[in-house]
Amino acid sequence: MKKTVKLDEQNILREFFESISAIGQYDNTISDSKIIKDTKNQLKIALRDVLEKCSCARRTYGICEVCQGSDRELVDLRNFFRMVSNAKKYNMTNAKIQAFIENTKNNLASR
Repeated sequence: MKKTVKLDEQNILREFFESISAIGQYDNTISDSKIIKDTKNQLKIALRDVLEKCSCARRTYGICEVCQGSDRELVDLRNFFRMVSNAKKYNMTNAKIQAFIENTKNNLASR
């Protein structure tokens, strides 16, 4: 069951990444978009009653134990979702968002 949950999460996050990459123009209001809200809802459903959930957002250093045991692509996708959904909070500029998307594309392509 664990593997299926991770694949579900990975598929949801991969679809999110592809949707954001296809948009083209970015600003920090992307964190208020419908895509973010829909993805959060899908993740809540997919991760319901799962004991091992990523806790990197609550940590002040390093990656959590769940991410350490996960596929690197899944970790990159989790990080991408977290950063894009908090773009407004972090006052990310258009250029920073674009660079972050390109870096994530490169990281995913190299795997």
